[in-house]
Amino acid sequence: LLTAGNPVVWQRERIGYLLGLWVAEALAAVWPLDIWRRTARPESREEYLCRRAEEFMQANGGRPFYLKDVALEVGVSARHLNRMYHRLRGESIGAALGRIRLEKAHTLLQENPVLPIKAVAYQCGFSSPAYFTATYRRHFHETPRQTRNRR
Repeated sequence: LLTAGNPVVWQRERIGYLLGLWVAEALAAVWPLDIWRRTARPESREEYLCRRAEEFMQANGGRPFYLKDVALEVGVSARHLNRMYHRLRGESIGAALGRIRLEKAHTLLQENPVLPIKAVAYQCGFSSPAYFTATYRRHFHETPRQTRNRR
């Protein structure tokens, strides 16, 4: 079989090559070696806790709550949550909550023109309409009434 000119030699090489391809495909299906390219980077514990804090603030932005309430929901101390959030997001929990509430108010003002500004302030969790207007003006560089009229 191994003599020169024997037609079986090239068939054996071809069978070996095809068998190698089949084994490689079978192994790749069972044990993927390129798994690091197909999966996203796993979320760290701190990223997970910050994401949970943001979800809690967005879901409960319309009611008054404190940093300790967010920390209790996430399961860490208030000080640790604030430090961790500031390190990962670049703003404190209080600043993030204010931003979330202002964005919600901005959306309400644009989508619901008949809703009084006072009601928007209370729906978004602000303690007084005057504080809401001052904070809104600082953030958006216009009053809530100007936003509503611009619509």
